[in-house]
Amino acid sequence: MNKKLLFEIGVEELPARFIPGAMRHMAERGEQLLSAARLRPQSVEVSATPRRLVLSATVSAMQPDQQKEVKGPPVKAAYDAQGAFTRAALGFARGQGVSAESLYRAPYEGGEYVFAKVEERGRSALEVLAEVLPELLLSFSFPKAMRWASYDIKWARPIRWIVALLGDQVINFEVAGIQADRQTYGLRFLHPDPISVPDASQHERLLSEAHVILNHEERYRTIKQLVQEAAAQRGGHVDENDEALFREVTDINEYPSVVVGGFDPEYLKLPVEVIITPMRLHQKYFPVYQTDGSLLPLFITIRNGLADEQGNVRVGNEKVLAARLADAAFFYEEDRKIKLVDRLPRLETLVFQEKLGTMRCKAERLQRLAPAICRVLGGSAQECATAERAALLSKSDLVTNMVFEFTELQGVMGGHYAISDGEDPAVAKAISEQYRPNSSGGALPETVAGRALALADKIDSLTGYFGIGSIPSGSQDPFALRRAALGVIAIIKEAGVRVALTPLIKQAYDLYGGDVQFKNDRSTTCSLLDEFFRGRMRSALTEDGYRYDLVDAVLAGGELDPFDFHTRIAALDRVSGTEDFLTALAVFNRAGNLASKATTDSFDRGALPEEADQQLVAAYENARQKVTEALHRGGNG
Repeated sequence: MNKKLLFEIGVEELPARFIPGAMRHMAERGEQLLSAARLRPQSVEVSATPRRLVLSATVSAMQPDQQKEVKGPPVKAAYDAQGAFTRAALGFARGQGVSAESLYRAPYEGGEYVFAKVEERGRSALEVLAEVLPELLLSFSFPKAMRWASYDIKWARPIRWIVALLGDQVINFEVAGIQADRQTYGLRFLHPDPISVPDASQHERLLSEAHVILNHEERYRTIKQLVQEAAAQRGGHVDENDEALFREVTDINEYPSVVVGGFDPEYLKLPVEVIITPMRLHQKYFPVYQTDGSLLPLFITIRNGLADEQGNVRVGNEKVLAARLADAAFFYEEDRKIKLVDRLPRLETLVFQEKLGTMRCKAERLQRLAPAICRVLGGSAQECATAERAALLSKSDLVTNMVFEFTELQGVMGGHYAISDGEDPAVAKAISEQYRPNSSGGALPETVAGRALALADKIDSLTGYFGIGSIPSGSQDPFALRRAALGVIAIIKEAGVRVALTPLIKQAYDLYGGDVQFKNDRSTTCSLLDEFFRGRMRSALTEDGYRYDLVDAVLAGGELDPFDFHTRIAALDRVSGTEDFLTALAVFNRAGNLASKATTDSFDRGALPEEADQQLVAAYENARQKVTEALHRGGNG
């Protein structure tokens, strides 16, 4: 017989960024614990709002009976010289509730022991869950946790209530002074009083009546529909692909309603990024666009509660945005009074990394590294000159008011200020592309100069940090070096050009000069980065769907060249299942096995007795030349 399990952890408002991870953990760990407890969980579902994490499942009302094997003493201690049971064996049998005659021998970890088969009666799910659910609650790990009152536990936010029901029965346990019962709560300001849940199956309906949309995906779809309809009604649209914002807004609301506000059209003279950054990142507003992609002087936000009939929420949000845009407009005008090139001296006051010097030093290194990379990418003389100029100015926006206030706009504002300064638009474009991609799957640089600068920036950072020994380990990557390496790989793949990274790493290392005291010498740094990049390539190629053995084969040797890795594995993937390839592989393995038995490395062609042997060597040398040429062309020729 199965019953519906409901487990709700009620808390003070959780940060939105905690919720996705908490949901994954509750689903995975919850199912593990329920399965380990022999409750045969089915239909495990997890939902969340800012004030609650909820697990529901169908579980067995009783554990099934089971037969266990219990290890006893070693055989030599269980029997005496006459083969009779010793006191140790008799005591073991008595302790397990079985007869000594039912004991049996079995090997275990290099020895032989006596074992007993013990029948274990299943316990009721109500009893078992009183042990399992507290364990689940205490198993969470959050980016930040806190203590409250005098309780000796840490959690993301203080726990305020616990609902634990098996069908219509309360599961009896206590955590942090909170006794599990059937009392839940609706939307904070509309339904402050407790709501009694008579049965686990009625929980979601009762919350809906109390203005809480419990189902996470339903709330997400509701918000997306509200926002899209509000924009369409005003002749515009929102960015439907802004998944991060839609998800974050989902995680800060329990009962969404839409609010549409506006701002002074004069602010539309500002760069679009200056307007939408405070909207999206600071206020969680959705910008509204016209069909041509330009902004409308509108924003859409989501209120946690009933519709804003009086307009008070709209007015409040408009005031907040107006203040932020006024600040942004002031910063923009003030920043434009000083050219990027004139800000270079101030970069000497901005530290790149304590052991790696200032941002001025970094800009000067990039000024030399970027054009070198540009030439490797096949850039023209003009493109490489653009990369050199962009590199010099690339970090100047870090000392502007705008980037100090909105750090997310680094690089982007540099591009706008470069245009304002009268720099070549190509230079401005490259500056704006230097941090791309800024996330997995993010936009890549579109220009050769932009690619060169972005690669230079990442290679310089990777070389510096590995040189001083700051290497990612485990889950620790405080300087986002894994992301930088994946960015290098993605840019080179997109460029479609062979780029040997080791010579560029050596050049980057040398550009640091004697002012930096590296922990690792150049050779060690190159070796460490070679291993690091191959590890990132392994992840990237595996995620692309290539077989593990093909990935291993491609990464086993050759230059550290991401594009070459991609082209070679694509070629290998095309032929790896063909009859010709399998035949060639068999011949190669046979030849390798024979060669491994050789006692000398020398080879005397004249000593070959048969014409067939001479023909085989000629065929080998011809094939070797073709393979070498193909590898030089890119690995799939």
